This record gives sequence, structure tokens and C-alpha cells, in this order.
Amino acid sequence: MWLKNIISSFLLYSFLGSNQLDYATNLFSNIKTITDKNTTVSSLPSHTSSNTSTQAYLGIDELNQLVKHTWADELNLFSSIINQTKENEKKYSSEYYVFYHGQRSSFLPYLDFITNIYELLEMRKLTHFTFLRFWPNALTSVETNSFIDEYENEHNDYWNDNNLSLSNKIMSINLSLFGNTNKLGESSFAYFVQDRSICPPSIEYLYTTVFDYFCFNHDYITQLLQLDYMTFTGKGTLFQIFVPKEKVNSFIYLAWVYGEPYRIPIISTIFNYIKNRHIRIKDILEKYRHQPESIENLDRLQGRIIFSKDTMLNPDSGIKTFTFTALSPSDKQDYTAQLETITKDVFIDWIADKSYLTNQQISNSKLVQFIKKQVI
Repeated sequence: MWLKNIISSFLLYSFLGSNQLDYATNLFSNIKTITDKNTTVSSLPSHTSSNTSTQAYLGIDELNQLVKHTWADELNLFSSIINQTKENEKKYSSEYYVFYHGQRSSFLPYLDFITNIYELLEMRKLTHFTFLRFWPNALTSVETNSFIDEYENEHNDYWNDNNLSLSNKIMSINLSLFGNTNKLGESSFAYFVQDRSICPPSIEYLYTTVFDYFCFNHDYITQLLQLDYMTFTGKGTLFQIFVPKEKVNSFIYLAWVYGEPYRIPIISTIFNYIKNRHIRIKDILEKYRHQPESIENLDRLQGRIIFSKDTMLNPDSGIKTFTFTALSPSDKQDYTAQLETITKDVFIDWIADKSYLTNQQISNSKLVQFIKKQVI
């Protein structure tokens, strides 16, 4: 019934002959209503495993003491965030593996913006999912070992994910909240505390790529860039990522610095001595959680996520992301409202001048199909 009423309102506006901008404004409002109604809610199981990754890490006395020494002040300052990540791990550990990624806070508006774009294009609201890369530019699908083989053949086994060409495709992750405390340049928690990223791309360049792709009005890029001051707290953004156990081998691998596969055998039966790497990560994650004391140099372990449209950039993949910042609730509310206002204006302009008609790559999106039925 609500959809019928919305369609009737579209016909009424058309009959009254409202100007294109007013028509687009009302059309957007109704699209937003549909989008908010079509909420995709997280369906994470609530079973509890006997041990989590962060519990296992802190169960090593040497590492526990290292964390207390390194993050003495931060353990108190960010106790609510730390406690929430631990609770999430306990709640979801039976069916999921957890990973962490930290980065500069200035990237958050960009990631939220492209997530908002997807929500509007597909007319659905996402919960516990954030696009950590621009999905149209990603690989369609991926298989970990094939990806590594092809990359090493092409680059003569040389890895450096500080280069944009590689960092667009993969992302560094820690296997527990405080992983790599011994080497802070590889620590997600350190990136969060210090509000830093290594060799980050230009945020204006990232926005420009998105606006070019969708034929948005570039005038709004300046407004989006100014959101940086609303998210700045002197601290970064921490992402907690849950990946279904049955999918983890397909797009995540054990790594060390620069994204190179981890070359030291941890489980000999899954280590390919010819290719000098493990052929899957799931067995190691189990060992990490349940036998951490048996892994030499546990604190140095890290991983890489390979981005593709069918897994890490697919809201229906079962992958969930939780986002943590140092923003106060009121500041977060103000920032979210301002981002929504800018997004609304971008889309109203886009609808009003019919820019969506010029992009064949999004012609099958639910939004474009819906608009065409009402406007054309």
C-alpha cells in the first residue's frame, strides 16, 4: 500500500507540472523512504566460542604485559570501544573469524559516502556493512592462491602494498585487536590511536573517481572534503570485520609487511614449500585462537584481504563491519546529518538533470529503473 501511495504522489507531481528540481526533490524524498524501509539487518549468530582471537593474544603473558605497557593510558581512554570489540568477538566467534583495520579519520566520510550511494542505488539500508573500497572498480571475483600466483608472476615476487595499484586491491588486517603491538607500524590499534595511514591516496582523487563514474556534479566534492573537520578527534577509525568461516580462505591470506605472503611454516601440512607460503589461512586462525602458545612470533602475524565484488564488497556475502571512532554521540549525529544532507543534494541534482541516463554501467540499478518508471 505504501508503494502505491508513493507512485500516486509521483503522478500527482507530474500532473501539477512542478519544475524539474522540485520534482527531483520530492522524488528523492520518496526514494529515501523506500530505502529506509528496505533495511538489511545483520544476521550474525549469537553462539559463543570458548576462546576468541583477542583473548588468545592476551592469554600470552608476555603479550599481555606488552599491551599494558604500550597502551597504559589508551586502555582506560578507549575502554568502552575495547570492551565492545571483545563482546562482539565473544558473541560471533562460533561462525565468524574477526579481523581489524585502522586508518585516518579523514577517510571515514568518503567510505560512508560511497556506502550511502550503494544504499540509494539499490534502495536498501545496510546495517553493519561499510564499503572499504569503491566497488565498481574492484575485481568481479577472486581466489586467494590464484591472485597471489598471478601477482608474483607479474611482479617477480616483489610486494609493496604502499603502492596504490596494489593497495586498491588488498588491505592490511590484524588477527586480533592488539596484534603487532611489537611493531606499531603494522598495528591497527596504533593506527586508530595515532590517526594515521601509510602512504594514503588523495581523498580528493578518490571522490573525483566516484563523481566521474556516476556523472555527479563535482561542485559537491568541496563540501564532502570539508566534512574532515567534523570527524577529526586526533584519533582514527577502527574497523572490526567479521568473515564467515567457510569463506575466509577464498579472499584472505596470512601475510607480513608490504602484503607479502608469510614465508615461515606454521602448519607444515598446509605450507607449499615450492611456492613458499601457506595455501590457506583457516587452519592457522584456529591454531591462533586455541593454541596461541604454539605459534612462534605470534605478535608478528597479520593478513591481507583481497577485494572483490562477490565477497568483501558484497553486502549479501555475510561479511559484517563494525566501525569505531572517538566521536562523541552528539558529534557523530551532527556529522551523519551533514553527510546525509550533502548526499541528498548530490542525488537531487543528479536526478534533476537526468545524469543517470548517461551511465550505462548503473542502468540496471533499482534506483535508475525506479526513476525511469516515474520520470521518463
